Amino acid sequence: MSDESKQSEKQKPSIVPWIVFGLCTLLFAVKPVLSPPKVKEGFDYLSFGKLPVLLGGRVKPLDSVARTSLLQIAGQQRIALEGNGPKGEWDNLYKLHQAGDGKGLTYRKFYQFNKRPKKLHPTEWLMEVLMKPSVADRRFIFRIDHPELLGELQLEETGVDMSGLRFYTFEQ
Repeated sequence: MSDESKQSEKQKPSIVPWIVFGLCTLLFAVKPVLSPPKVKEGFDYLSFGKLPVLLGGRVKPLDSVARTSLLQIAGQQRIALEGNGPKGEWDNLYKLHQAGDGKGLTYRKFYQFNKRPKKLHPTEWLMEVLMKPSVADRRFIFRIDHPELLGELQLEETGVDMSGLRFYTFEQ
């Protein structure tokens, strides 16, 4: 009886290889669905961000360089493109800046939960700096906190306010 039970155990097919095969098939079927979407218009900034760059003795992706540069300059990783004007209107910050002499601009206020401003990806920002400097000069990315410097440059009332921090463009 023990010989028969050993032979029957050897003849039973194992389910483990089928599970591994199924998981691998599922992985290959799901991967195209989960990959980032391709850009249909303009430049493909996601692929541009994967380009290798030598910086500081290390090879890094361009996306990482853009992200750390923007973080050092602005203290944030994305740039808001929309905000509130002096009268509470919601629009592109540069258009509002031109219409009202740059005074009274704010990012989303604390009670505006439904407002989601369009934001610029760090790689898109770096592409603008390299390829369209006139457009990049109009982005509110420079944070100036020092009151004497603000007074010297006469920027006390201008710029975009974000919770007490003020951001300015290169043109200002």
